[in-house]
Amino acid sequence: MTWRILAAIGVLLSAGVSAPSAQGVSLRPSFGSRVVFDDNLYQRPVGEGDVSVRFSPRLDAGYTSERLTLSSRYALDADRFDRHPELTTARGRQEASFDAGYHASRRLTLATAAAFLESQSPADLNDVTALTPGRVRARRLTLSPSATYRVGPRATASLGYQATSETLDGGVGLTTQSATAALEHHLSARHRLRVEYLDQHFLFAGAGARASRARRGTPRAAPAARAARPQPMPP
Repeated sequence: MTWRILAAIGVLLSAGVSAPSAQGVSLRPSFGSRVVFDDNLYQRPVGEGDVSVRFSPRLDAGYTSERLTLSSRYALDADRFDRHPELTTARGRQEASFDAGYHASRRLTLATAAAFLESQSPADLNDVTALTPGRVRARRLTLSPSATYRVGPRATASLGYQATSETLDGGVGLTTQSATAALEHHLSARHRLRVEYLDQHFLFAGAGARASRARRGTPRAAPAARAARPQPMPP
């Protein structure tokens, strides 16, 4: 682990210890370690295996008041490989996130979230895009503000926006922008109806943008309610 990372964690810890007490403030440092065996480091037809030791410091911080909730996290994974020393790094994976929620009134709630992920294993980002596997530095930055308004005792309206930027060193880059508008109504304790509009734009590095739009109406019911629905008679 580099001295810069150790110094940054030390500053955060000392700031948390020396900060005056405030209502709802929390600061939780933690540390973990584990041994990992990977039989195919580069995800190739002929695999190369190795044993690595991972050291994982983490810092969680939060603040809560009557209307405002803030939370943040920073986690770092430092990897030491046995037979592949060129893969040993103090930044095998690092992740930072920030979430905020504000109750502007009894009906209106505003929220925002930001997250950053960097990893030397692009497979960590594969839940969104099909990035090339192997061992190369990959990054993801996400920003997602939203607003929810309670229209009535059983109905809520919401607006949301999410921007995600993903990059792969020496490879593909993708920026995704999504905007949603939804209206949800609880018909009963077991039934609810949700109507949603989704607009997405995809921008690939070195290529033009692509757009996708969808409208969805989704009635939902508990399993017992669905089972009670009459079935058509066979011919």
